[in-house]
Amino acid sequence: PAPTKSPTVTPSPTKAPTLNTPEPTDSPTTAMPTTVSPTASPVNTPAPVPPTPKPTVGEPNTECVDSPLKMMVDEQARGCAWVARRMNLCNDEDFASHCPATCGVCEDYGCSDSLMDLQFRVNGRLIRYEWCGVVEEFPEFCDEVDGFALTCRESCGFCDA
Repeated sequence: PAPTKSPTVTPSPTKAPTLNTPEPTDSPTTAMPTTVSPTASPVNTPAPVPPTPKPTVGEPNTECVDSPLKMMVDEQARGCAWVARRMNLCNDEDFASHCPATCGVCEDYGCSDSLMDLQFRVNGRLIRYEWCGVVEEFPEFCDEVDGFALTCRESCGFCDA
């Protein structure tokens, strides 16, 4: 029947649903069991794991890392996770130099200073809009400011260490 514009007092019949399911069989459908029987006792043999090699003192650091420090972008402190959500920014050498691992430009910027204005703390004091050139005046920042050597990689000798 065709739909009506208003409700009717007498319900209209509908067709019963059809089920296209096969009838169950009396025998299994696979020749081999699909599960393995349990063992009599637990097996405690973990997979072998090779030891992690120790870094050698005096060996150059070839690890490519993003700067852990925030960079100033439009008066906002932003990190490399923010750049990762906007990968087109990696086409700009300023962002690429700050986040070489995220941008996949380790060969070009893995041992270079970040070109961005930075935000970091010195003795609890927030410093904003400073750049890696500050190392000339304050070389101790490389050792004393968390993340500074990973950001100002060339100025702090990160890849030479």
